[in-house]
Amino acid sequence: MQRLTLKRIVQLTVTAALMIPILASADMLLKQKHHQDAFTMMGKTQPAKDYTGTMWITTDKARNDMDDKSTIVRLDRNVMIILDHTKKKYMEIPLNFAEAAAKQAGKGGASEEELAKLPEAMRNLMKGAMKMNVAVTETNDTKTINGWNCRKYLQKIEGMMSSQSEVWASTDVKLDAKLLAKFSAAFMAMNPGLKESLGDLQKQMEKIKGVAVLTSTESTVMNSKMKSSVELIEVKEGSAPAGIYEAPADYKKEKGF
Repeated sequence: MQRLTLKRIVQLTVTAALMIPILASADMLLKQKHHQDAFTMMGKTQPAKDYTGTMWITTDKARNDMDDKSTIVRLDRNVMIILDHTKKKYMEIPLNFAEAAAKQAGKGGASEEELAKLPEAMRNLMKGAMKMNVAVTETNDTKTINGWNCRKYLQKIEGMMSSQSEVWASTDVKLDAKLLAKFSAAFMAMNPGLKESLGDLQKQMEKIKGVAVLTSTESTVMNSKMKSSVELIEVKEGSAPAGIYEAPADYKKEKGF
């Protein structure tokens, strides 16, 4: 079984949280400025990074291009596709990650001995012990960002990955949020520990009215601190390029679940 690294799981979790308020019913193109401070995790130091990412969203599909990686979410196929453009490889991960991991273990894909070799945090995740609590508080602070009138919300996440975020959201950005529940539920379902609290988490996220224009986050993972921000700079409707929601034909598929 191709294992996800802890760092990649954290990145997916953070990306999911940022994607939740940004949904549309037609093909929409969003451009976002990403910044990440330098940080050290598990003895490895990652340099600061800045890049402009693009996101295409439609009724049951989404693609997020981030530097040398892309993430495709296919609700119609119940799968997430992770593209590595440097290696020209891709991996498919079921959105019901927890159930798939359990089934794979039953087929000999990951034995108890193999799980025991993983870091404790990873073992907890695989066995469903990861829990997450989210609290969102609306404030009276307002300001204009990139031409959109925004209100500030404070978002606090507690769990294996703890974070505090300032979310500046605007109802001026005219995007259909009807798919919010479907997409957020799909992302959250990848975390084995969220099933019992999924309803409460969704209620908290629904407190953020409109679309997140600027999100500044400080996260703590395994005693390592990370600071990052995502800023929405452009939104427009259009036709997504052909094949944008598929893995390129010349990319090699890595063994997954």
